Amino acid sequence: MVRLGGQAYEIVNDKLRIPLKPKQYFYVGLHKRFEQLPSDATLKLNPITITDHMVVLTKVNTAEVVEPMG
Repeated sequence: MVRLGGQAYEIVNDKLRIPLKPKQYFYVGLHKRFEQLPSDATLKLNPITITDHMVVLTKVNTAEVVEPMG
């Protein structure tokens, strides 16, 4: 199992780019739920967990707080 911080990986062309060595990367295709991830400015890159069977990537949206009107 490996856990990578949000600054250790990048999303390029709908693929997760994981660094192996300097200038050497491993690419993992993303599920269609994450296709909007690179273009959405409200999303934050969280740490990912990599096991021998899966890559766990969570996304967090920031929301605007709205005061109730009554």
